[in-house]
Amino acid sequence: MKSPWVKLGAVLGVVYCIAGFVLVFLGWNGAASNDTATAQFPYLISGGIAGLALVVVGAALLISQSLRSDRVELRGAIEDLRTAVDHLSGATARPAPTPAVRPSPAEVTAEGDEVTGTA
Repeated sequence: MKSPWVKLGAVLGVVYCIAGFVLVFLGWNGAASNDTATAQFPYLISGGIAGLALVVVGAALLISQSLRSDRVELRGAIEDLRTAVDHLSGATARPAPTPAVRPSPAEVTAEGDEVTGTA
């Protein structure tokens, strides 16, 4: 059974990204309501930079969760491949049967790239 914590990185990543976009919007909205640049700086710093930081952290969490799930899938595929190779190696471990009739070296001659028989 899978742990309930497996998908936590993706959920937190989405929550952080949404919170970051909300902070960016609130910072923009607060800065837009003031006419002077000195009054806009607190909104840009608190909303813009903090929101951008949350979006970056959320994106990093989403990427790490994606890599983690890809790694789990790859391990499963490698294990399936190992099982198939072990199964095939057991099937091909016995020697190949010898043909009933072998041509003698005198009957087969090689001319260039062609092999011709003198039957």
